[in-house]
Amino acid sequence: MFDLFRNSFVYQPLVTATNEIRLIQVLPETKHGLIHCQLEHFPLDEAPPYIALSYTWENPIPGREAGGTRGKSIRVNRATLRIGTNLASALQYLRRHHPLEYVWGDAICIDQKNHQERGQQVLRMARIYETAVKTIAWLGPEGNDSSVAFDLIRSLAREYHVSKSESEVVSFVQSALTKETHAIAWKALEHLLKRKWWTRMWIVQEMVVSRNVDLACGDQLITWDEAAYSIYCVILGYRSILSMLASENIDLSAASINCFNFIREVKERWLLGRPLSLETCLDQTVAFRTSDDRDSIYAILALASDASTLVPCPVYTMTTQDVYKTLVRSYIEQHKSLDIIYLRSKLHPSSLLPSWVPDLSLHLSTHTFKTSLYVIYAEEKGFVQCAAAFTVPLVSYSRDLKVLTCRGICIDIVDGCSSTSQEASTSWDRVSLPVHRNCAYASSEETFSAIWRSLIGDTLFSKGSYEKPPENIGSLFAKHCQTYDSSSGLVQSGNWDRILDHFDVPLWYEQTKDFVICGRTLRDWVADITEDRYDPAEAEEGTWSDFARKVVGLCWDKRLITTEKGYVGMAPHRVQKGDKICILLGSSLPAILRPVRDHHVLVGACYIHGIMFGEAMSLLDEGKVELEDFAIH
Repeated sequence: MFDLFRNSFVYQPLVTATNEIRLIQVLPETKHGLIHCQLEHFPLDEAPPYIALSYTWENPIPGREAGGTRGKSIRVNRATLRIGTNLASALQYLRRHHPLEYVWGDAICIDQKNHQERGQQVLRMARIYETAVKTIAWLGPEGNDSSVAFDLIRSLAREYHVSKSESEVVSFVQSALTKETHAIAWKALEHLLKRKWWTRMWIVQEMVVSRNVDLACGDQLITWDEAAYSIYCVILGYRSILSMLASENIDLSAASINCFNFIREVKERWLLGRPLSLETCLDQTVAFRTSDDRDSIYAILALASDASTLVPCPVYTMTTQDVYKTLVRSYIEQHKSLDIIYLRSKLHPSSLLPSWVPDLSLHLSTHTFKTSLYVIYAEEKGFVQCAAAFTVPLVSYSRDLKVLTCRGICIDIVDGCSSTSQEASTSWDRVSLPVHRNCAYASSEETFSAIWRSLIGDTLFSKGSYEKPPENIGSLFAKHCQTYDSSSGLVQSGNWDRILDHFDVPLWYEQTKDFVICGRTLRDWVADITEDRYDPAEAEEGTWSDFARKVVGLCWDKRLITTEKGYVGMAPHRVQKGDKICILLGSSLPAILRPVRDHHVLVGACYIHGIMFGEAMSLLDEGKVELEDFAIH
């Protein structure tokens, strides 16, 4: 009998001088049922019209083992090539709906074993997707009522177009939950949004640069716009339908919705010619996943305005650790800034990386996605925090890039640390009550302002830009705490009903209300704020809800801290009593450094109310502190 699998496919090299790419044609089905493809080489500028394929390398259907099987054999130019099961299902879809059309898919069209070719093709991938006549995002085979989910998406998208206001959209979303079949449809949407494609890192670039995108699942198809409009409807109505969804045990994935929304925002900027910096891209893609940890950087190079100088070409022969260390050094040298060392410092550090190199392979939970306090960008806001007063870094590196030595000043010591929301179910064993009763602020009003402003880093993203929150937000925050403090005996009434309805109660308050700040508990501080100090009716609901969301997000994995000199701030959850608060030259934010024998470990950046705009640097000018070198391992 003829052996279909006796010869393995061998790639012929691409001609780099003409920017060659490979394209496949999926041939009609044979009696054996095998997938047969024809693969050809074309200069990118002379390629025939083709479809670009976006997919995940794993089986995306929830409930099955990741990867499904070990793969599937297909025939390419009469030879055998092994591919993943999900890609095989995508090719079967193309064979049914786009027979003989040219297609580009990375696992087949790039020689994955050729590291040099991989690096070169990664640099071309943005142009490959941009040049394609269409990009098909393959979500996977039919499963978990995915066709019902697609029907719901189309229905929501239609409603978006016919509604005259956002309130009409919200009403429609609510009514969609009252139909007899609503539970099936919304449960199907939950399963669809939990497919791994939505949080795959490469889709950011693929969706942003593509001109025309369709999403396919089984034999169902929707457009990118339909998906975008429907998810926007869900976002608008999310708060109002949350309890109804919970009653049916439906959990719409916040991670997938946030990821999709981020892609939409980046695509809008891309079309306007306003790409983000690589630092911003790295900060905002914390919820996306890669199968190769180096692709946490390489997958977004085409989207970043400064990527070509920081990472001229992907190098897959370098280890992940060397890729990360080299990027950080390049960033510091080119941007004259240390801010990149604080990326993802809120997570547990990798033992394979020095503490000053962010482990970009780690990811945040949905609770903290897009709520970063510590990477703040001048390009995105109307004012600039710069604790080091716009100085440039004075740094040196050990030969093996394991030690970064920075010059700066130590201005204070951490005295007390509160709990975080994720520890709310535990006891006080993670809380460090302060010893000192000093207060760095001139009045009780200033002290309470320091407390609530610290909870959000004194910044809100509202109405398209960063701004300082209005003073009456502090009164609203105090009223919220009073209302949910069972010992206060206060009852919400009047205008407060409308305001408090927008605040998901942070679990940390019950755990933190007895935390001592400048000699008084948090409960004491909020009890002093009376209703007549500010009129809640003056507060804009949008601004208040922005504040509430950021508090809930940031307090999940950060601690309210006090210092020996009486300052208040917020720091990463790994902060401890006795850690140093330092201003490193060339840094926008204060750093938490932990002394360890003859060196320091970077815990992360922090917000300290009252020293965020260069105030501490005046101590250096007055001779009250001296510059010193900090060796960070």
